[in-house]
Amino acid sequence: MRRQVSRRSEQADILIVDDHPTSRALLSAILTEDGHHVRTAATGDEAVRTAVSTPPDLMLLDVNMPGKNGYDVCRTLQGESSTESIPIIFISALDAIGDKVMAFEAGGADYITKPFQVREVCARVRTQLALRRARIALHEAEHELAERDRQIDEMRFALQTQDSPASAPASQIPPPPQTTVTRPVLTVIATGIHGLTRLAEETNPEEFVSSLHQYLALNAASLTAHQAEIKRLDCDGIVAFFKDAAVGYTGAAALQRDIAVWNHARESTQKMTFSTRIGVATGPTLLAESKSRHRREILLIGDAPRVAMRFQADARPGSVLLDSTTYNAAGQPAEARHIAMRVRGKTEMVRAHELPPIRHFK
Repeated sequence: MRRQVSRRSEQADILIVDDHPTSRALLSAILTEDGHHVRTAATGDEAVRTAVSTPPDLMLLDVNMPGKNGYDVCRTLQGESSTESIPIIFISALDAIGDKVMAFEAGGADYITKPFQVREVCARVRTQLALRRARIALHEAEHELAERDRQIDEMRFALQTQDSPASAPASQIPPPPQTTVTRPVLTVIATGIHGLTRLAEETNPEEFVSSLHQYLALNAASLTAHQAEIKRLDCDGIVAFFKDAAVGYTGAAALQRDIAVWNHARESTQKMTFSTRIGVATGPTLLAESKSRHRREILLIGDAPRVAMRFQADARPGSVLLDSTTYNAAGQPAEARHIAMRVRGKTEMVRAHELPPIRHFK
């Protein structure tokens, strides 16, 4: 479950992680003065235990610490359902571009370089908390709309049933929503936009929304052209599935290229682009489909959806990560690079196969 941001006077629960007592004390004083409740941790392991036990609204995280460093802490928390939505602001004396890129690739929301300015820290913290509140409000609104649709369906069915004579033939009574549950072998694809929050924060809102709509339309067209069925398509990412692994590989590779070509064309006219991470996995999946006159809802449960989502989170921007089942079904494409990675819930390393970002266009 997502933990809501504290509402009292916009106060937030903030966890500061730094192995230097002076830095912890200074940041604590700054954020306490700004009206927040502050907790601290001196090591990466302590930070993970604290965050998992009682998830904060936001974290300020140092990079270089004894034992588990900041990048490892961030990746660990991104892999836990209870902590994956926590905004993490890295704060470090490391100011090289490579260090910042590693922080964002690990899942960081922002990066502050030491020595820092008090106003900068407070401004960046407020921005991330505002974005978090907006995401929570959006998810709550989506849930409320879905629940309202369900209630309207039930009321419509009840009214139509009451208005029908007792002797009316069954064919005249609208059926209630029907749910079918199967367990086929599916190839699940999950996508996500790298750095979406920063784009939303730093660009013109109208341009951002227009570009995002075009991007999502491109994704939907590319996937459906390759026989994918889309479960979810919104700003948080896309989840879809194929009923054939070889077709799923072809669809994922085509989507990667379609996005790369679209981005390349927009770069030439200095328009907004979206760097996409894609994860693909194949396996037996519980597929529940609920259909009514007005909508269709799909639920996917199993190892394949979970691995696809994990691969998406860990993929390099612009790349595709495939599991071995999909890779083998595709005929073991030569362009794939083999890597080993950890997936939450699995004790052993998982073998993955990467289609690297497309850099050259004919």
